[in-house]
Amino acid sequence: MLAWCDSPLSITGFGVVAKNILGRIYKTGMFDLACVGINHFEEHFDKAFEDRTEVPYKVFIGQDVARQGNQTVTFDPMGRAKTIQMLKQGNIDVFFCMRDLWDMVYQNAQGRPHLESFLPLNVQLAKEAGANFRVLSHFPLEYQVQPGWTPAIDMMDYGYCFTAGGMPQMEPYADKIAWCPQGCDTNIFKPLKNFNKDAFKQARMRLDPDTFVVLCVQRNQPRKDIPATIEAFAKFKALVGTVEGKRPVLWLHMRPDDQFGDARKWVNDNGLQVDHDVCFPPNFNVGAGWSEAELNMLYNTADVFISTSVAEGFGLTPVEAGCAGIPVLVPGHTGHLQTISQLGMPYVACKPMEKREKVAPSPVTPTNTDDMAQKLADHYGDPTKLNGLVRKNLKQFRKTFSWDKIFNEYWMPVLETIQDDIFGTEARQKKNEKRFLFVCEEAAGDIAAGAAPAIAALKRKYPNTPIDFMCKEKFRQILMGMPEIDTQVPWDINKIFDYPRDRVFYPHAKIRHGNWSSGWSHLMDMQSEMIGLFPEGSGYCATKEFDLKLDDMDGSVPDLITIHTTSQGGKMIGADKWSELIKGILSKNPDMRFAIIGGKDDMMVPGALDFRGLPFEEQAWLQKISFCHIGIDSSPMHFAQIVGQPSITFWGWTNPEVCKARAGGVHIVAHHPTVCPKFGPCHGVQPACGINQYDTKSAMSAPCARSLDVGPAVQIVNKALSMGIEDGRKWLWDNASKEGNIYGIPTLTQAEDKKPAPAGGKLALVGAE
Repeated sequence: MLAWCDSPLSITGFGVVAKNILGRIYKTGMFDLACVGINHFEEHFDKAFEDRTEVPYKVFIGQDVARQGNQTVTFDPMGRAKTIQMLKQGNIDVFFCMRDLWDMVYQNAQGRPHLESFLPLNVQLAKEAGANFRVLSHFPLEYQVQPGWTPAIDMMDYGYCFTAGGMPQMEPYADKIAWCPQGCDTNIFKPLKNFNKDAFKQARMRLDPDTFVVLCVQRNQPRKDIPATIEAFAKFKALVGTVEGKRPVLWLHMRPDDQFGDARKWVNDNGLQVDHDVCFPPNFNVGAGWSEAELNMLYNTADVFISTSVAEGFGLTPVEAGCAGIPVLVPGHTGHLQTISQLGMPYVACKPMEKREKVAPSPVTPTNTDDMAQKLADHYGDPTKLNGLVRKNLKQFRKTFSWDKIFNEYWMPVLETIQDDIFGTEARQKKNEKRFLFVCEEAAGDIAAGAAPAIAALKRKYPNTPIDFMCKEKFRQILMGMPEIDTQVPWDINKIFDYPRDRVFYPHAKIRHGNWSSGWSHLMDMQSEMIGLFPEGSGYCATKEFDLKLDDMDGSVPDLITIHTTSQGGKMIGADKWSELIKGILSKNPDMRFAIIGGKDDMMVPGALDFRGLPFEEQAWLQKISFCHIGIDSSPMHFAQIVGQPSITFWGWTNPEVCKARAGGVHIVAHHPTVCPKFGPCHGVQPACGINQYDTKSAMSAPCARSLDVGPAVQIVNKALSMGIEDGRKWLWDNASKEGNIYGIPTLTQAEDKKPAPAGGKLALVGAE
């Protein structure tokens, strides 16, 4: 097992949890164990280049570090490069990652993935290369899952979310993601008998014995909202200022100048004094902290523990404080809801949720500092109420959040399941030794026009061998009902290890790796070439009739044109050009209607019918019964060919010679020698024009996209429609592929003699109207 998590030798929350989980996994003897430790260098500067031996398993320093003179430079602080390198070595059975979801999908370069450090992709690449391991994750969900985080969930084979309130978001992944709490080591964090609080205050905390200690054990980072903690304490101090009793002191067990600024400034801003009203432990950081035994003494010294965090994955230190037997006051939201109520504590009131851009990706919940101050004042005036509730609930609370209980109840079963899974590989291969597995994960065009012909060719050569087909769930319906496929296998990359290696055909992976062709090849032939067979047929896609709710459907080809505008920037033409095209066709054919198909987020054109987001089989049927298709380089172009619908395709920075539909298609392309500084299609990979293909707005301003002319498409469609719906559709299909490429007239300033001549050919564009 290789763990990627905060170092068990650091005292971050994740580090403490890692120490508890990994230590217990090691003691089971079920796995050899090693850890790539995040936060393992910065707090152990003097030992950055040394092996650490404080735990019985190997902990690698996550960061890459180098010395330049007297300077020590840190690279890759999360240790992704080192982790990915280890995954590729192929001797790992379990990859255990315990991070936030956004950490797992971290992108180095804004706007595009830094593939070398994009963990979900590299997990899949390692498996494709033959590394048979399972991914086990433990992660919080104090925020709403963002679309960009889902690759982290997809890569998990087994996972525990430790935020109960986040589990509704995991319903689509219920087959592999469950809830598991965190806890604390109740052998360490417990009430201390015969403990001299006053002596500890004087000797370790340097406080007068006669103090009322309000304790906060957290990092000074944005989510913990330490300014609100200090504000609440200031208000509490003002409320009890005239009451005789112990002097209130706020002990902030943290480095004051950590990730969120300097807390000492906020102390002064609230009219308080550092080292008198508010105290910090000296010489403290996330690695050089107090021992766990001393931390338990600190909990036992405190009169009350507080937190004002605006979102909490679980809340580890409040649970430790509760197990040590002191009252805990926290706001009633996110992770706190599954813990502190079981100690019998009243929750502090919350303010309305608000967006804090520098704190979280979704709205968070601030603490009502007035209510916190009042609850502190009530406890200060009469501590018997909260102390009595703690005594009443402490035994059950400690039992619930004991790491020993949690590990035996949750972690042992999943570890045993993973062992059975890994060790069962040979038996599953034996079971499938007379079957084929064909894999094409995505996308729709690759499956319908690439995988389908390859599968047909495979079946032709081995007619008596069952073929199982596996693709991503969203694409499963495309080949549903294809007679050459015996079974549709739900997507799971680990399935490739359930068949003997020579029975698995995964050409799509080889294409992605760039290992495809022996020579010039059409994209849709590549999967067939990978398996050493010639393609059979033009592809396959299932069709399913549905009610268009149009008023003149009589079974013949309707006066309807499908359009795919897409949301893929470098392939798009602007809305103004789509409007020009539609108006040009309507000027001669006012009864024609236009149906926008494709993804639900694709560009919508005013005046067209909205059929975006249809299931693939319904989209294919709609194309089958429509007059023609007009779009860009994407799957609807290939669907059109498969169902016999003529198409007109606009090409931006992709290559029509490699990617185009080879029957029934007209191709309007950029004249690259005229408009492109690179003189050819770039597929958006480091384009010489400098346009960012991931930004839709700027991508449509690429010279190739701007050069495309919709005039030829208008001419062709109007000429076909002048023959009537049925005859025009047949004429267009029969002649389209014979035309060759039609070059758009550049709109950029170019020398007149570089402009291409208007196309003529079989479609006779010149004078077509």
